[in-house]
Amino acid sequence: MDRRTKRTHRLLGDALIDLMQEQNLNQITIRDITEHADVAYSTFFRNFESVEALLLARLNQFVEALVAELQPMRDAPYHVQSRATITALFVQLQQQPKLPHVLFQRPAAQPVLEAFKRAQVQANVMQAQQMGIQEIQSGLPLELVIHNTVVQLFGMIDWWLNQTQQPTPEEMALYYETMVLRPMWTLLLGTDGMLELLPEGAV
Repeated sequence: MDRRTKRTHRLLGDALIDLMQEQNLNQITIRDITEHADVAYSTFFRNFESVEALLLARLNQFVEALVAELQPMRDAPYHVQSRATITALFVQLQQQPKLPHVLFQRPAAQPVLEAFKRAQVQANVMQAQQMGIQEIQSGLPLELVIHNTVVQLFGMIDWWLNQTQQPTPEEMALYYETMVLRPMWTLLLGTDGMLELLPEGAV
């Protein structure tokens, strides 16, 4: 994607998020979005099939930016990467509060959020398979285990957004590791394998 197209996607996505602060997704028209973004009406259809597709693309942009930010840590130990990833996620959510607000508090956005969750599950299943994890000793389906970790992450984000005094991103990363990652990797790899990825006392 060239720079001009990326800029257009960002303008349209930001316009949609702005509009969703006051309106439900199903009330927003394409003309509303293009006028708010100061982009030609016809430009929308050269880039997206629907308003929902635009919102999903905006979510994917968020993830891509997060991944790019974490690239310098790609050779770090797994437990360091995982904690840094969740910390960075909550930092970004703090810096872009409009995005989680519309996703978690606007009912019309739920189908898009669910589609995004499914995509994240599939991406994480593929990552686990690339690491050589095909079957689980307990007999649980790999996709079910991954699905549970993704759902729990989104549940923690929803909980965090509703706190008057929000835990820090670093605290949320530690909570996620303790409540979700360690049990997940114990299921996938057994206790010894889990401790290789998330050694006890790791900071």
